Amino acid sequence: ENFAEPIVGDTQADLFYCGVAGEAQHIVEKLISDVGMRPIYVGDLDQAPAVDALLGLWVTLAVKQGRGRHLAFKMLRE
Repeated sequence: ENFAEPIVGDTQADLFYCGVAGEAQHIVEKLISDVGMRPIYVGDLDQAPAVDALLGLWVTLAVKQGRGRHLAFKMLRE
């Protein structure tokens, strides 16, 4: 649902990802942007556990707590 409707309320959802920096990173960021989400690069592949933990949190909130699958995360900073 988030790829089909990446706007929640009035806010664009973020998609956190990791991978090898370079040309592939630019391709992945374009794909994420093309579906309407904002790509947030977390780091190289050694950051996969952090991205996986965020997925675990999403599953807990969306499925196990029954909040629904159209639930997304947003990084805020000054």
